Amino acid sequence: MSDNVTILGAGLAGSEAALQLADRGFRVRLVEMRPGTPTPVHATGACAELVCSNSLKSTKPESAAGMLKAELEALGSHLLAAAYRHAV
Repeated sequence: MSDNVTILGAGLAGSEAALQLADRGFRVRLVEMRPGTPTPVHATGACAELVCSNSLKSTKPESAAGMLKAELEALGSHLLAAAYRHAV
């Protein structure tokens, strides 16, 4: 088994996957099209950029978004923790 992983796309999912794999000792190469290829909805060329403060929607546990957040929190999501720290 190789300890090298390449992830295409440094959005939320790709960035979270890279962080989780790195935590487990994998060498990760994260490839992102930005800033070389910008999009109209992103303000920067940075990885894991939230498009707006509503990107993660409801925190109510009975909602689909709230259930997803509870699962991500239980699994130790780095990006969800960052989103909570910087919520507006």
